[in-house]
Amino acid sequence: MTTRIALFAGLAAAACALLGSGPAQADDPPPAPSTCVLEGRAPARPDGEIHDRASGGKVVAKLTGALVPLRVSELPVDPQQGRVRLTTAGGAGGGHVRIEGYAPLSVLETFAARDLPVRGQALWITMGQRVRIVEARGASLTVEHAIMGSRGQVLRTTVGCDAVVLVPPHADEASPAANARGWEMRTNKLELFDGPNGAVVFALELEEDARKLFYANEGRSGFVRVQGRGDITIDAWARASDLNPLKPGELFDTSLPEPRGLAAKSLTLEGAPAAVAVPSEVPVYARPENGEPIGYVEAGARVFPMDRGGAWINVYPEGLGVMPPDGGGGFWIRASSLPQP
Repeated sequence: MTTRIALFAGLAAAACALLGSGPAQADDPPPAPSTCVLEGRAPARPDGEIHDRASGGKVVAKLTGALVPLRVSELPVDPQQGRVRLTTAGGAGGGHVRIEGYAPLSVLETFAARDLPVRGQALWITMGQRVRIVEARGASLTVEHAIMGSRGQVLRTTVGCDAVVLVPPHADEASPAANARGWEMRTNKLELFDGPNGAVVFALELEEDARKLFYANEGRSGFVRVQGRGDITIDAWARASDLNPLKPGELFDTSLPEPRGLAAKSLTLEGAPAAVAVPSEVPVYARPENGEPIGYVEAGARVFPMDRGGAWINVYPEGLGVMPPDGGGGFWIRASSLPQP
C-alpha cells in the first residue's frame, strides 16, 4: 500500500509540473482597436488600389491622384501593415461617388494638425509637416517625422487622433523678437539642453555641410537660448561655443519649408459625355448584376454615364479621383437611376 501511495504522489507531482503549479494565466488581451477617423479632401498615390476585404479579396477601385474626399478608419495597431478602412467620401455634404473598401495607409499622406510636442517644451514637430503613423491604439496615434537635412534622424511622439490630418494646415512662421540675434551651428552637430548647464534633451545631427540657423535674445552661464521654426520647432539652450553669431542686423530667413505632400493631379476624360446629377442615392456594383455593393452614388453626385449593358450603366465620377480598376469591373448602377432625357 505504501508503494502505491508513493507512486500516485509522484505522478501527481509530475502532472503539476507539466500543467504549472500556479493558477492558469490568461493570454494578454488584444490591443484596443483604434477609434481614430481621419477625413479630408486630398490626393492619393496614383494607382493606389481599394480592395473589398481587409485582407485578400479583389480590387474594386483605384485612386488616380486627383483630389477626392477621403475617410480613413479601422487603423490596425501597426498601420504600415495590412489595410485601413477607406471610403471616398466624408462629411455631411454628400454628393460623391462613395466607394467603400480597404487600402494600405501608404496610399495617403498624413500631416501634423498642430505643433506636436516631442521633448517637453523644447522640441516639436511643426504644424503642417508630414508625419508617418506607426502605431494606432484606442484614441491615440504614434507618429514619426524624418528631420529634413539630418543624418536620418527621426522624431517620434504619441498624440490624440485629432493631431493628425490628411490635408496639411498652414503654419505660422517664426516671429523673433526685435532685439533677437541670429546664430548658426558651428558644426553639423548640436546638443540641445533644457536649461543652462541642464540635461541634454536632443542631439541634432545634420548632413556634413548642413547648418541650422536660430535666433536668440537670452544668454546665461555660457549658454544661449536658441529658437527656430522649420520642419521642427526648437526652443532650447545650446552652448555658445557650439554656435557662431551672425553679424548684428544681419537678416535670416524665417519662412517654413513646404510639407512634402502629394501634388494633386488635374485629370480630364477625352470624349466624355455630359455629366449628369444623380437625384437620389443608389448602390454601386462591380458588375452589371445584383450582388454586394462596393459603394454608393450619393444624391447630387455628378457622374459621366459611360457604357450601357441592358438595365445597367457604368458611370465615372466627374472629379475622376477614384475610378474602376484596370482589367475589369466598373461602377455599375441601374440605368433607371439617372435622369431620363
